[in-house]
Amino acid sequence: MVIIGKLDLLLRTEYTDKFQELIRRLRIYQRQAYRILLINHSTILLPSEVYNIQKSIINCNTLNEVNVTQELNKYDIIYINQSNLFTDLYKYPSVWVDNGYHVLLG
Repeated sequence: MVIIGKLDLLLRTEYTDKFQELIRRLRIYQRQAYRILLINHSTILLPSEVYNIQKSIINCNTLNEVNVTQELNKYDIIYINQSNLFTDLYKYPSVWVDNGYHVLLG
């Protein structure tokens, strides 16, 4: 069996547009019963509405912290919020996609 991952880039010009799109996508995926892991850079405060929708949220400084500590096989989608702030972005999303995950970079 071939495992096919997927990588999506969420490009928005306004900071608030990114959060609106994040919330919209979380609601859609929740209705479709996808298991989502939201990775957020620890310097970014998420709106309270995100916490009401999404329960699996990791606030961290590097993606390595997630890769080492989290059991990723519990999730279908990995959403990386403010991905440009992660210095090790070049490494982990491609590994996760190669392992069949749907990764969103916001």
